[in-house]
Amino acid sequence: MMFPPVNKRSSIGKHIVDSLHQTILSGGIKRGEKLPGQRELAQQFGASLTSVREAISVLAATGVISVTPGRGTIVCGIGDAEPSFDGWLGVASDDAEMNDFLEVRELLETHIVRKIARDSKAKDFGAITEALKRLQRKRKNPKAYLVEDLAFHRLLASYSGNKILEKLLLAIQTPMRSQISHSITRTMKKAGDLDTSWVLHRDVVDALVAGNADDAAKAIRAMVNRARLYHGAQEESAASGDTAVSEPGLKGRSRHPSRRASPRKGN
Repeated sequence: MMFPPVNKRSSIGKHIVDSLHQTILSGGIKRGEKLPGQRELAQQFGASLTSVREAISVLAATGVISVTPGRGTIVCGIGDAEPSFDGWLGVASDDAEMNDFLEVRELLETHIVRKIARDSKAKDFGAITEALKRLQRKRKNPKAYLVEDLAFHRLLASYSGNKILEKLLLAIQTPMRSQISHSITRTMKKAGDLDTSWVLHRDVVDALVAGNADDAAKAIRAMVNRARLYHGAQEESAASGDTAVSEPGLKGRSRHPSRRASPRKGN
C-alpha cells in the first residue's frame, strides 16, 4: 500500500490521520494486519517522523490501531460506519485554531477536575501529589518541566475514572505540548524560573484534596487564560505590560513554591 505525499498547505498530522483512516476503512489494510513502519510511512507521505508518530498516537487513542512493542502497529478494525471522532491532532495552524483549542482544553479539563473533586473523599491523591513534587523539582529546567507538566495533566484525566476523557486528552497532546511549551518559554523569559506555573498546578491539587470543584475549575481556567495571554492577538499586549501576565488567579497568594508545603495526601 502506497500513500500520496502530504499537501504542505494542510495540517500534516491531520492529513496522515485521514489518509490512514480512509485506507483502513476501505479495506486497504485489514484488521489484524500491520501498518508499514514509521520510517517507511514518513518517506511515503513526504513528512517527518514526528508527524507520523503524532498520527499514530491519534489513531491509537481512538482504538483504530494498536501499538505493541515488538509486534508493530496492528489494525484493530473500525467496522463499516464512520467513527464520530475524526482524530484531529496537529499543532494549531493559526491564532484562531489556537483559540479553538484553548476553549476545548478549558471545557475538557474543568470537567475532569470537577468530576475528581466531587468524589474526592473516595480517592487517594498520593500519585497526584508526587507528580506535583516532580514538577516542582523541574521548575528551573524547561524541557524536563514540559515532560512533567504533560504527565501531570494525563494523570488528572486518569483520576476522572472516565476512559473517554482520558482518550480525549491524549488526542490533543500534540497541540497541548506546543501550547505549554510556548507558555514555558515565555514564563522563563520573564521570570527565569517556572515558580508561577507550578503555583497554578498546586492550586489545582489543593482544591482537589479539599473537594472544592469550583476552585479546581478556577485554577484550570487560570492556566488556560494565562495561555491565551501568551498567544495570538493578545500576545503583543501581554509582552508590552508585564503586569498583564501577572499569573491569573494568583492574587493574594505566594508565587514561590518554597514558601508553602506541597498538599497532603488525601483520604
